Amino acid sequence: MAKIINVSTGEVKVERGDAILRSSAIGSCICVVAYDGIGKLGGIAHILLPGKAPANEIARSKYAADAIERMLKDIVGIGGVSGRLETCIVGAANVLNDDNDTVGKNNIQSVKKILFENNIPIRNESIGGNLRRGVALSLVDGTVYYTEGNDPEHVLWRFGVDGGK
Repeated sequence: MAKIINVSTGEVKVERGDAILRSSAIGSCICVVAYDGIGKLGGIAHILLPGKAPANEIARSKYAADAIERMLKDIVGIGGVSGRLETCIVGAANVLNDDNDTVGKNNIQSVKKILFENNIPIRNESIGGNLRRGVALSLVDGTVYYTEGNDPEHVLWRFGVDGGK
């Protein structure tokens, strides 16, 4: 039976083997789900804010640049290869329906820019809108699942099947 690992806001977790990484209650935050299909390992970064953390920030992984950098380092640390990583991104909704809220949009731009600069492909995404989301990654087969609002879980992407390596 797969071990379930929950990833909360501002956290980065990586794992390998028979495990499922899961993050829920994703509002304006954005989750980057990374998978190395050869190593059957991956991670989720549940990012709260765009850009890089200020120098005096203690909780650095809540910022996009720091969280993605840490996730890449941690994945390599457990045997992953950054050149084999494929990603999906989930979240960045305007759940309060506030016309002045740009956090979700800024998170999308920040994450896409960072992944592009690191030559890491985004295979699929469920972003924007105004509904909260959830995401899960099965490390056994590289399937990424997502929920939107109160809808049931759907497949977002499968390693080796949906345009992946």
